[in-house]
Amino acid sequence: MIYISLAILTSIFLLSVFKLFEKYKVNTFHAIITNYITAALTGFFFSQHEIDFNLISETSWLYVCLPLGFLFISVFYLISLTAQKISIAAASVANKMSVVIPVLFSIIFIGEPFNTMKIVGIILALIAVYFTNKRNTTEHHTSKTLLWLPALVFIGSGLIDTGINAAKTYLFTLPVHSDLFSIGIFASAFLIGICILVFQFLKQPKGSIKFELKA
Repeated sequence: MIYISLAILTSIFLLSVFKLFEKYKVNTFHAIITNYITAALTGFFFSQHEIDFNLISETSWLYVCLPLGFLFISVFYLISLTAQKISIAAASVANKMSVVIPVLFSIIFIGEPFNTMKIVGIILALIAVYFTNKRNTTEHHTSKTLLWLPALVFIGSGLIDTGINAAKTYLFTLPVHSDLFSIGIFASAFLIGICILVFQFLKQPKGSIKFELKA
């Protein structure tokens, strides 16, 4: 229960930080890039298993890290935009209610039991996403054209959880694989972010893009 509570608290804190980025003029994308190298290093130093990077070349899930890394940094950025342009509630609900996608995957492909409670939960989750975003567009006079943001967050977050569940079910053979997989995803997200950042530096006029310490 403590881990569930901590997950909820950190999720709320994270979305609040995204709102503060807007207030203090922090470049969100630069901060997200920094986040992922920090996440990769944290995973490495705090792993409960002995990390052997030679195992990575022998695994069948290495090719999954790159597309998931792309999804991670893309969806994270979309979550920040949703929190800033619509509301924290819209970002949170779209992100967390996306659990219906991996649940459906687990039921259809992994063979988890399917019952009335799960059907009701899936329906309620979809209704929650719809009404939360509808309320926010009404109360905050947000343009309906921005509704694609929580929609993409919902789909992208669901695909991330589905990909992780699939890798855990079909590809992991050792306990350490879970740690290496997480580190690999975070490192991939960081490298993709760096590539995008370099492209921006080359494309934009010299001096127009600055990486500030606060990011």
